[in-house]
Amino acid sequence: MAPCDVGAVCKKVVQDIFDSVPKEDRKSRDAIETAIAQHCKKGKDGAFRKGLSSKEKKACYYIYDIKRKVSDPLARGVPADRVCKKLKKANSELCEMRFRTSLLQLLLA
Repeated sequence: MAPCDVGAVCKKVVQDIFDSVPKEDRKSRDAIETAIAQHCKKGKDGAFRKGLSSKEKKACYYIYDIKRKVSDPLARGVPADRVCKKLKKANSELCEMRFRTSLLQLLLA
């Protein structure tokens, strides 16, 4: 298998989750897992929270089932990109997810 190039979607979702945890609770796995549940909140109909892009919803789908593998390294202070690299063993599709880049974005970069 090819090495995992950190997927932008995974990195964004994991960073958003970590940023939503209050600073005093960032070393608590339970607080981080609660933040994952809140960020990826599933309604009674099984749908994810509104406001997430389709790619972010897909990342939430994968992350939601492996919350402990996300919360452990985040609680130890591991950066989001390294957490995503470690998640490759649990689900390699997280590494492969990318946001669509438009031609205009490429020209402006």
